[in-house]
Amino acid sequence: MVMQIVGAVINIILDPIFIFGYFGLPAMGTRGAAIATVTGQIVAMLLGLYFNLTKNKDVQLNFKFIELESYYFKGICTVGIPTIIMQSMSNVMCFGINKLLLNFSTTSTAILGAYFKLQTFVYMAIFGLNNALIPIVAFNLGAKHADRIKKVIRLSGVYSALIGLIGLIIMEMLPVQLISAFAPSEEMFSLGVTALRILGLSFVFGGISVMTCYALQGFSRGISSLVISALRQVIILLPLASILGKVIGINGIWWSFLISETVTVILAIIYLGIAEKKELIICDGTNIENKK
Repeated sequence: MVMQIVGAVINIILDPIFIFGYFGLPAMGTRGAAIATVTGQIVAMLLGLYFNLTKNKDVQLNFKFIELESYYFKGICTVGIPTIIMQSMSNVMCFGINKLLLNFSTTSTAILGAYFKLQTFVYMAIFGLNNALIPIVAFNLGAKHADRIKKVIRLSGVYSALIGLIGLIIMEMLPVQLISAFAPSEEMFSLGVTALRILGLSFVFGGISVMTCYALQGFSRGISSLVISALRQVIILLPLASILGKVIGINGIWWSFLISETVTVILAIIYLGIAEKKELIICDGTNIENKK
């Protein structure tokens, strides 16, 4: 937490200095913003390395003991590579939606940017919650505790939906105040209030979809997690946004987020149920044998 906060704060402090050229530095514009971001990331990395070397007594870094073992390498890649691709999906989605919005106005892309900044507060909490879901599912799967796995998945689903509901309520009740924080033009203000109210409706379904992705990673089903993420952010969303944008107009693009999340969460819950049944039937069988 400390390393991430320090990196973010350094980024925030350096942004205006490098962008506008304060304290005798030249104004570098977007180049300055990039330098500030990379600087913050480097400081966070070095701080994390320091903490691991000095505070983490359980795991010490020593390169002479590092060996490449195919079994563990395959396991890491099975979960890691789909996760890398999954995290890049948001960039693909952002690029595609921005291309569609430019058919209407540049103001609409500014609204999307404002929304992404606001939804970060909601999904950041959901991601943080569900990051703990992966090891809990994986550890208890290895320990053959089927009941614990079922309980933690359902609790994570409820909490994720609850966080999404809080985000939805805020979006519906305070869209004027939220969009006003971005110093909007008159056009951005009028379009943005409607957009935030529509986009906020997808938070509950999105939270549950994210939970299913993390639960599947706990079952070492990285590809399945990737497919769900691709469905909600690219495969369903982008074609739907293109069609509804042409038929309904700009609001059709906003509604496509809700429709995409709704369809995906239904498919995700069904698939998670199937995966859970297949994985836990082994645990249940083992527990029955142990009881005998």
